[in-house]
Amino acid sequence: ARNSLDEYLRKPANMRSLSEQLRGSNIDPEWFARSLVTLVSSNDALSTARPADSDLEASAMFHQSMLRCAMNIAALRLDPSAHFGHVWVLPFKTKAKRRNGKEMEVSLATLLIGYQGYVVLGARVGYEIDGDHIWDGQPFHYNRLRASECSIGVLDRVPEDDEEPRHTWWSATNFLTGNQRVIIQPYGFYLKARNYSQSYRQDLHGLAKAKSGEWRGYKPKSPWSTA
Repeated sequence: ARNSLDEYLRKPANMRSLSEQLRGSNIDPEWFARSLVTLVSSNDALSTARPADSDLEASAMFHQSMLRCAMNIAALRLDPSAHFGHVWVLPFKTKAKRRNGKEMEVSLATLLIGYQGYVVLGARVGYEIDGDHIWDGQPFHYNRLRASECSIGVLDRVPEDDEEPRHTWWSATNFLTGNQRVIIQPYGFYLKARNYSQSYRQDLHGLAKAKSGEWRGYKPKSPWSTA
């Protein structure tokens, strides 16, 4: 991916287009460059989805999608490294038309903001986001309309290894105004959302590689992790 993207950016027309997009956008060029280098050098999902270099039209679309993702990451000022969980950039297959009108299938880089990314973005506008699970035997009181009346007691035991929580909660508190929103839902709601999450699927992919010995020391993040 590095060589083909390098060749793509060496073309004057492509560099001119990139410069025009950056001009007046308030995007930090260094942040953009770091985001792009991170995507090119450390994103296995993108490297395996890259079209063959001989397919110039598909390669151009793929590279443009990577550039857009890097620009959006830089515009949001989020960390591009997967270790922080701010963003995930994954390839999604879509249909596109060639110049001759024929249809082709191409994978395009797509930006997904992770839980930690939302935490960072929320903090910039005064929101603190938090969440966790509620286990069997853990007392709680929930009033959907009055966050101040919600309470969650202390769990006085260690959950079993194969035990699942009863509920999941999350809260968003604006520390500038004091306004708070609390949501408590059955654990099944969390499971459904998690299983549809592309970042969770990416973690499963990484865990499988770690078990096979391909990636050493890989540890998937909890969606509620504050690390």
